[in-house]
Amino acid sequence: MKSKLRRLTLRDRLPRHASWEVLSLPRSVFKVVVLGAGGVGKTSLIQRFVMDDFPRYYTPTVEDIYEKTVSINKDFGAFFEILDTAGSYQFPAMRRLTIGRGDAFILVYSLSDDNSIEEVLRLRQEIIDIKGTSEVPVVIVGNKTDLVTKDKREKVRRKLSCLVGGENLIRSETSAKFAINVNGVFQALLGQIAVVSNERIRRISSSMTI
Repeated sequence: MKSKLRRLTLRDRLPRHASWEVLSLPRSVFKVVVLGAGGVGKTSLIQRFVMDDFPRYYTPTVEDIYEKTVSINKDFGAFFEILDTAGSYQFPAMRRLTIGRGDAFILVYSLSDDNSIEEVLRLRQEIIDIKGTSEVPVVIVGNKTDLVTKDKREKVRRKLSCLVGGENLIRSETSAKFAINVNGVFQALLGQIAVVSNERIRRISSSMTI
């Protein structure tokens, strides 16, 4: 049976009890860290989102910062400070520091490289270990849909589903080169930020006594 990959929508990512209003409380600036193995298309994904551009040549990244405002509607939105990081095995101390400062994360693997999936899951566990909780806004992205066949994509989906087990992770597939579903990834991440923020506020409120 074929595994299903749900399309990312803001409605799907925001439960009925949650509200977009948390994005303006207490701040609307979020540090988004983009992680993944070298060559999976992290920089391409970011530049397509921020500048609607696609770099023609691959240049290894040490660390770059991009900025963009993401709007939900005329009332709510957020300012993203996006950190483009080096390949995961480079500069581990810098990576740990960056994770510690990050508010939300996009973990990128290449659909044309099965091994990059394991690296994404290792990074997710590192985020959990550093943050001390699994309640962190994360979207897992399979990039380079333009380089693989439909059968190959399905094979990679099954592998990822097998590795994550029953965990309900937010996943997407993109082509940074052809601007396919790139904006949806960042909107879904904003939805995850709202979900986590609402849950934290709910727990704080329930623990308060009059």
